[in-house]
Amino acid sequence: IGIKSFPHDFGTYSEVVVYFDDEIEGSQDVALEVEGNTPEAWDKQSRTELKTGGINV
Repeated sequence: IGIKSFPHDFGTYSEVVVYFDDEIEGSQDVALEVEGNTPEAWDKQSRTELKTGGINV
């Protein structure tokens, strides 16, 4: 799991990305499971950790 930032007309936006190795059986399934079940809102601890990492949430 990682964070990628992208330029945009209104500034930079960030998103959480899931990396996987397609040579490892089942890794794509796990990545899709994580992607499909990300929270719509981050709890306080998660927001704090993201802000510490330079991600404004």
